[in-house]
Amino acid sequence: MEKTSIKPQRKFCNRLLVFVLVEFISLLLPAFSRTLSHSQLKQLKVVPDSKIFFTAQENGYTLKIPTYSPSQVQTDLPELPPGVQLVSSKREEYLDSDGTRGTAVHLWFTFRDTGPVRMPPLIAIIGYRTYYLAFESVEVYENPAVIAPVMDVNFEGAVLNSRTAGGVKEVTVNQGDELIISVNLKYFVQILKFSWTLPKNSIFKELERYDITRGGTTGSEFSADFYPVARFSWKILESGTYTCPDFAILATAYNGSKKQVALPQCRIIVKPSANHAQNHVYERFELGKADEVFKSAFEGSNHDSTGDEEILIRPDDCKKLAELRLRERTSLPFSSAAGERRRIEYKLYGSEGDREPSVLLFIAGLAACFVLLVLFILSVFIWHGKKVQIFFVLTFVALVLTIRSGAALLPEWGVFAGGNVSPVPEVVTSSSHNASSCKRVKILEKAGDYYYIESDEINGWVLKDLVFEIN
Repeated sequence: MEKTSIKPQRKFCNRLLVFVLVEFISLLLPAFSRTLSHSQLKQLKVVPDSKIFFTAQENGYTLKIPTYSPSQVQTDLPELPPGVQLVSSKREEYLDSDGTRGTAVHLWFTFRDTGPVRMPPLIAIIGYRTYYLAFESVEVYENPAVIAPVMDVNFEGAVLNSRTAGGVKEVTVNQGDELIISVNLKYFVQILKFSWTLPKNSIFKELERYDITRGGTTGSEFSADFYPVARFSWKILESGTYTCPDFAILATAYNGSKKQVALPQCRIIVKPSANHAQNHVYERFELGKADEVFKSAFEGSNHDSTGDEEILIRPDDCKKLAELRLRERTSLPFSSAAGERRRIEYKLYGSEGDREPSVLLFIAGLAACFVLLVLFILSVFIWHGKKVQIFFVLTFVALVLTIRSGAALLPEWGVFAGGNVSPVPEVVTSSSHNASSCKRVKILEKAGDYYYIESDEINGWVLKDLVFEIN
């Protein structure tokens, strides 16, 4: 009986010993297998919680130390740079997806200034040894709640010299050289309005406008990247010092407010071209020649050109073209007035100008809109069915075409008789230039005895007596 009672006791003791040994080994094995070496601990870094930090808010860093418990880790900070303040810190245990335990040290700071952050190393005591762990680099930006959209312009083309001095971008070019201007924008969500004013005394045209100007958004996430807005070609015809063209951009900021974007500070220095003196002599010759032509024309002399001789364009020809264009406006398309106008223009300078919008077509469009609108209303209340859709589409198309026709009649147009074109509404011989005659131009401004005109070839102030209005 005694032997049978001793055997179960031995079996129980053996099982208990095996269980204790297995548990002890299972606890010690991870510590020996996963503990980081001294060189591995020295390579640890304090990682930012975000790629971008902002002023006027808390920004966090995290240091992860695998295999060490929070009781084995202590941290301390040396003297911080000016404008950087520690808000709070916390140690906690974490568990990786592979089952590795460790300690995570969280640090929160506020930053007063923008720019790259240069933090001193974090002092960490890990397992009774001291380490100096580096902070990863990060950029600090203005808080999106207060930051406004920023515009930038880049110059390409025949640029002789480009530099930035005192925050002002300075470009030096030769007179008449082509500058390619790229307009860019950052710190915004959406462009609500984009326009520009034609610089005087120059040839300025739009080359490309990007999709961001057509209602697209950059998204709600903050971005410090520039988005391209548009590209322009700019030829400055006179030497002197100029500023950035007047680009007007209305954009939505990150805080939802609408901001009129400020123009960047630019200085464009235009030097006389290498053959400036020769061009100046030629210009004076052309101006004198033009004065003789106009003088002879107003005195009533007639000159018939034959063969390859230069055709004399008289003011009466320009006045006749203005009258024909007015008749073309009040006539149906392909009228006799339009045909005669095209014949005279082809005779004078070998090409036909743009056709005039028709007032009769605009009136007919208004009548068609009224009739179709009445039919649409009747179809809604009486006919129903597909007729409602048909009359709705017809009314909409007629309305769009009529609006376009009316918009073409709004600008003031005239026929320019040729002569001096000046950058200001006064006689400035040194900066004016001669332009060809009998060209259709748009009248943008009126100031006393001067009109500001614009076309594909010229823009500037001219005497109003040289412009025959189409009204």
